[in-house]
Amino acid sequence: MKLINTPPAPNAAGSNGHSGSGARPSITWEAKDSVDAQLSRLLLAHIASNQMGKGGAREVVKSLIGLLSAMGRQRESLSAMVAAENFGLLYQPIVHLDARTLHHHEALLRLTPEPDELTADAGVFTQHVDALGLFEALDLVVCAKALAVLRAYPEAVIAVNIAGRSMESEKFRYSLLDELDPASRLIIEITETAEISDLKTAVHTIHLLRDQGVRVCLDDFGSGFAAFRYLRELPINFLKIAGSSVRAVVHDARERDFVGNMCSLARSVGTAAIA
Repeated sequence: MKLINTPPAPNAAGSNGHSGSGARPSITWEAKDSVDAQLSRLLLAHIASNQMGKGGAREVVKSLIGLLSAMGRQRESLSAMVAAENFGLLYQPIVHLDARTLHHHEALLRLTPEPDELTADAGVFTQHVDALGLFEALDLVVCAKALAVLRAYPEAVIAVNIAGRSMESEKFRYSLLDELDPASRLIIEITETAEISDLKTAVHTIHLLRDQGVRVCLDDFGSGFAAFRYLRELPINFLKIAGSSVRAVVHDARERDFVGNMCSLARSVGTAAIA
Protein backbone atom coordinates (compact mmCIF):
# COMPACT_ATOMS: atom_id res chain seq x y z
CA MET A 1 0.00 0.00 0.00
CA LYS A 2 1.36 3.39 -1.00
CA LEU A 3 0.04 6.56 0.53
CA ILE A 4 0.35 10.16 -0.56
CA ASN A 5 -0.38 13.52 1.01
CA THR A 6 -3.01 15.69 -0.62
CA PRO A 7 -3.43 19.45 -0.20
CA PRO A 8 -5.71 20.46 2.68
CA ALA A 9 -9.32 21.10 1.79
CA PRO A 10 -10.36 24.78 1.61
CA ASN A 11 -10.65 26.30 5.07
CA ALA A 12 -8.82 23.30 6.60
CA ALA A 13 -6.01 23.29 7.66
CA GLY A 14 21.38 38.11 15.70
CA SER A 15 24.21 38.23 17.56
CA ASN A 16 24.88 41.37 19.57
CA GLY A 17 28.39 40.31 20.51
CA HIS A 18 31.25 42.48 19.27
CA SER A 19 34.98 42.07 19.38
CA GLY A 20 37.74 44.57 19.24
CA SER A 21 39.42 46.96 21.57
CA GLY A 22 37.19 48.03 24.42
CA ALA A 23 34.07 46.25 23.06
CA ARG A 24 31.69 44.59 25.45
CA PRO A 25 29.81 41.45 24.34
CA SER A 26 26.05 41.59 24.86
CA ILE A 27 23.85 38.53 24.53
CA THR A 28 20.08 38.76 24.35
CA TRP A 29 17.28 36.22 24.07
CA GLU A 30 16.06 36.04 20.49
CA ALA A 31 12.81 34.10 20.33
CA LYS A 32 13.25 33.27 16.64
CA ASP A 33 16.55 31.44 17.30
CA SER A 34 17.02 27.99 18.76
CA VAL A 35 18.48 27.59 22.23
CA ASP A 36 21.59 26.02 20.66
CA ALA A 37 22.07 29.05 18.42
CA GLN A 38 21.81 31.44 21.34
CA LEU A 39 24.27 29.46 23.45
CA SER A 40 26.62 29.39 20.46
CA ARG A 41 26.50 33.18 20.31
CA LEU A 42 27.27 33.28 24.00
CA LEU A 43 30.27 30.98 23.53
CA LEU A 44 31.61 33.17 20.72
CA ALA A 45 31.23 36.22 22.94
CA HIS A 46 33.09 34.41 25.72
CA ILE A 47 35.95 33.62 23.33
CA ALA A 48 36.07 37.27 22.33
CA SER A 49 36.08 38.32 25.98
CA ASN A 50 39.29 36.39 26.62
CA GLN A 51 41.06 39.12 24.65
CA MET A 52 39.39 41.89 26.63
CA GLY A 53 40.41 41.11 30.17
CA LYS A 54 38.31 40.63 33.28
CA GLY A 55 35.84 43.36 32.35
CA GLY A 56 34.78 41.54 29.20
CA ALA A 57 34.51 38.24 31.05
CA ARG A 58 32.27 39.84 33.68
CA GLU A 59 30.00 41.14 30.92
CA VAL A 60 29.69 37.66 29.44
CA VAL A 61 28.77 36.21 32.86
CA LYS A 62 26.14 38.91 33.27
CA SER A 63 24.82 38.16 29.79
CA LEU A 64 24.70 34.43 30.58
CA ILE A 65 22.65 35.11 33.71
CA GLY A 66 20.32 37.32 31.71
CA LEU A 67 19.98 34.73 28.95
CA LEU A 68 19.19 31.91 31.38
CA SER A 69 16.69 34.12 33.17
CA ALA A 70 14.96 34.98 29.89
CA MET A 71 14.92 31.31 28.91
CA GLY A 72 13.32 30.49 32.26
CA ARG A 73 10.60 33.09 31.71
CA GLN A 74 10.01 31.79 28.20
CA ARG A 75 9.74 28.25 29.53
CA GLU A 76 7.11 29.38 32.05
CA SER A 77 5.19 31.13 29.28
CA LEU A 78 5.27 28.12 26.96
CA SER A 79 4.40 25.77 29.82
CA ALA A 80 1.33 27.90 30.59
CA MET A 81 0.32 27.83 26.91
CA VAL A 82 0.58 24.04 26.80
CA ALA A 83 -1.31 23.61 30.09
CA ALA A 84 -4.06 25.98 28.91
CA GLU A 85 -4.20 24.16 25.56
CA ASN A 86 -3.89 27.42 23.65
CA PHE A 87 -3.70 25.65 20.34
CA GLY A 88 -5.90 23.62 18.06
CA LEU A 89 -5.50 20.81 15.57
CA LEU A 90 -6.29 21.03 11.87
CA TYR A 91 -6.64 17.82 9.93
CA GLN A 92 -4.96 17.18 6.60
CA PRO A 93 -6.28 14.22 4.56
CA ILE A 94 -3.89 11.42 3.56
CA VAL A 95 -5.17 9.25 0.70
CA HIS A 96 -4.26 6.03 -1.08
CA LEU A 97 -2.18 6.83 -4.14
CA ASP A 98 -3.92 4.35 -6.45
CA ALA A 99 -7.53 4.45 -5.30
CA ARG A 100 -7.51 8.07 -4.12
CA THR A 101 -9.59 7.01 -1.14
CA LEU A 102 -9.10 8.46 2.32
CA HIS A 103 -6.69 6.56 4.57
CA HIS A 104 -6.43 8.91 7.54
CA HIS A 105 -6.01 12.54 8.59
CA GLU A 106 -2.80 14.05 9.95
CA ALA A 107 -3.29 16.41 12.90
CA LEU A 108 -1.45 19.70 12.40
CA LEU A 109 -0.87 21.95 15.40
CA ARG A 110 -2.06 25.54 15.03
CA LEU A 111 -1.76 28.19 17.74
CA THR A 112 -4.91 30.02 18.79
CA PRO A 113 -3.71 33.15 20.68
CA GLU A 114 -2.61 36.30 18.94
CA PRO A 115 0.78 35.39 17.42
CA ASP A 116 3.97 37.03 18.65
CA GLU A 117 7.56 36.54 17.55
CA LEU A 118 7.70 33.11 19.16
CA THR A 119 4.24 31.78 18.34
CA ALA A 120 3.73 33.23 14.85
CA ASP A 121 4.84 29.91 13.40
CA ALA A 122 3.84 26.51 14.81
CA GLY A 123 7.20 25.06 13.76
CA VAL A 124 9.12 27.68 15.76
CA PHE A 125 6.81 27.10 18.71
CA THR A 126 7.39 23.33 18.73
CA GLN A 127 11.17 23.81 18.33
CA HIS A 128 11.25 25.94 21.46
CA VAL A 129 8.94 23.58 23.33
CA ASP A 130 11.34 20.76 22.50
CA ALA A 131 14.48 22.75 23.36
CA LEU A 132 13.05 23.84 26.71
CA GLY A 133 12.04 20.30 27.70
CA LEU A 134 8.26 20.66 27.33
CA PHE A 135 7.80 18.20 24.46
CA GLU A 136 6.37 15.44 26.65
CA ALA A 137 3.61 17.65 28.07
CA LEU A 138 2.72 18.97 24.62
CA ASP A 139 2.63 15.48 23.11
CA LEU A 140 0.22 14.24 25.78
CA VAL A 141 -2.15 17.18 25.23
CA VAL A 142 -2.06 16.68 21.45
CA CYS A 143 -2.83 12.98 21.87
CA ALA A 144 -5.71 13.77 24.23
CA LYS A 145 -7.21 16.20 21.71
CA ALA A 146 -6.90 13.70 18.87
CA LEU A 147 -8.42 10.89 20.92
CA ALA A 148 -11.38 13.12 21.81
CA VAL A 149 -12.01 13.69 18.10
CA LEU A 150 -11.73 9.94 17.44
CA ARG A 151 -14.35 9.24 20.10
CA ALA A 152 -16.66 11.82 18.53
CA TYR A 153 -16.18 10.53 14.97
CA PRO A 154 -16.23 6.71 14.93
CA GLU A 155 -15.02 6.45 11.32
CA ALA A 156 -12.02 8.76 11.72
CA VAL A 157 -8.36 7.73 11.80
CA ILE A 158 -5.88 10.37 12.99
CA ALA A 159 -2.08 10.60 12.96
CA VAL A 160 -0.31 12.80 15.54
CA ASN A 161 3.31 13.92 15.65
CA ILE A 162 5.19 12.80 18.76
CA ALA A 163 8.77 13.70 19.68
CA GLY A 164 11.13 10.75 19.57
CA ARG A 165 12.27 11.51 23.11
CA SER A 166 8.72 11.13 24.42
CA MET A 167 8.96 7.48 23.42
CA GLU A 168 11.75 7.10 25.99
CA SER A 169 9.63 8.49 28.83
CA GLU A 170 7.92 6.10 31.25
CA LYS A 171 5.55 8.87 32.32
CA PHE A 172 4.53 9.55 28.73
CA ARG A 173 4.15 5.84 27.99
CA TYR A 174 1.77 5.05 30.83
CA SER A 175 -0.11 8.35 30.65
CA LEU A 176 -0.89 7.67 27.00
CA LEU A 177 -1.74 4.01 27.59
CA ASP A 178 -4.26 5.10 30.24
CA GLU A 179 -6.02 7.35 27.69
CA LEU A 180 -5.96 5.02 24.67
CA ASP A 181 -9.56 4.81 23.54
CA PRO A 182 -9.92 4.14 20.68
CA ALA A 183 -6.35 2.93 20.14
CA SER A 184 -6.87 1.21 16.79
CA ARG A 185 -7.66 4.49 15.00
CA LEU A 186 -4.64 6.41 16.31
CA ILE A 187 -1.38 6.64 14.37
CA ILE A 188 1.74 8.01 16.08
CA GLU A 189 4.31 9.71 13.86
CA ILE A 190 7.72 9.73 15.55
CA THR A 191 9.58 12.94 14.74
CA GLU A 192 13.32 13.42 14.88
CA THR A 193 13.50 16.82 16.57
CA ALA A 194 16.19 15.28 18.77
CA GLU A 195 17.86 11.91 18.50
CA ILE A 196 16.42 9.05 20.53
CA SER A 197 19.17 8.13 22.98
CA ASP A 198 17.52 5.04 24.49
CA LEU A 199 16.31 2.96 21.57
CA LYS A 200 15.64 -0.07 23.78
CA THR A 201 13.09 1.88 25.83
CA ALA A 202 11.57 3.43 22.71
CA VAL A 203 11.14 -0.02 21.18
CA HIS A 204 9.46 -1.22 24.39
CA THR A 205 7.04 1.74 24.28
CA ILE A 206 6.19 1.09 20.63
CA HIS A 207 5.51 -2.58 21.32
CA LEU A 208 3.14 -1.66 24.18
CA LEU A 209 1.31 0.83 21.97
CA ARG A 210 1.07 -1.59 19.06
CA ASP A 211 -0.27 -4.27 21.40
CA GLN A 212 -3.17 -1.89 22.06
CA GLY A 213 -3.77 -1.36 18.33
CA VAL A 214 -1.87 1.89 17.77
CA ARG A 215 0.02 2.11 14.49
CA VAL A 216 3.40 3.82 14.35
CA CYS A 217 5.02 5.88 11.60
CA LEU A 218 8.61 7.11 11.23
CA ASP A 219 8.28 10.76 10.19
CA ASP A 220 10.48 12.71 7.74
CA PHE A 221 12.49 9.71 6.63
CA GLY A 222 15.62 10.73 4.77
CA SER A 223 16.10 14.07 6.49
CA GLY A 224 17.98 12.97 9.62
CA PHE A 225 21.22 11.15 10.32
CA ALA A 226 19.53 8.48 12.44
CA ALA A 227 16.70 7.63 10.02
CA PHE A 228 18.13 4.35 8.76
CA ARG A 229 19.04 3.23 12.27
CA TYR A 230 15.47 3.94 13.40
CA LEU A 231 14.09 2.01 10.43
CA ARG A 232 16.23 -0.96 11.36
CA GLU A 233 15.51 -0.87 15.10
CA LEU A 234 11.97 0.48 15.55
CA PRO A 235 8.92 -1.74 14.91
CA ILE A 236 6.99 0.68 12.69
CA ASN A 237 3.99 0.34 10.36
CA PHE A 238 4.63 3.32 8.08
CA LEU A 239 7.59 5.25 6.74
CA LYS A 240 6.89 8.87 5.84
CA ILE A 241 9.34 10.32 3.31
CA ALA A 242 10.63 13.84 4.03
CA GLY A 243 8.56 16.53 2.34
CA SER A 244 11.65 18.23 0.91
CA SER A 245 12.45 15.10 -1.09
CA VAL A 246 8.86 14.66 -2.27
CA ARG A 247 8.65 18.26 -3.51
CA ALA A 248 11.93 17.89 -5.38
CA VAL A 249 10.82 14.89 -7.49
CA VAL A 250 8.94 17.23 -9.84
CA HIS A 251 12.14 18.76 -11.23
CA ASP A 252 15.02 16.57 -10.03
CA ALA A 253 15.58 13.14 -11.64
CA ARG A 254 18.11 12.17 -9.00
CA GLU A 255 15.62 12.96 -6.25
CA ARG A 256 13.00 10.85 -8.04
CA ASP A 257 15.37 7.89 -7.96
CA PHE A 258 16.10 8.58 -4.30
CA VAL A 259 12.40 8.63 -3.37
CA GLY A 260 11.74 5.54 -5.48
CA ASN A 261 14.50 3.69 -3.66
CA MET A 262 13.07 4.74 -0.29
CA CYS A 263 9.67 3.35 -1.32
CA SER A 264 11.37 0.09 -2.32
CA LEU A 265 13.18 0.02 1.00
CA ALA A 266 9.89 0.49 2.84
CA ARG A 267 8.32 -2.43 1.01
CA SER A 268 11.36 -4.62 1.68
CA VAL A 269 10.96 -4.20 5.45
CA GLY A 270 7.21 -4.63 5.40
CA THR A 271 6.09 -1.04 5.91
CA ALA A 272 3.90 1.28 3.82
CA ALA A 273 5.37 4.48 2.39
CA ILE A 274 3.76 7.86 2.90
CA ALA A 275 4.93 10.67 0.62
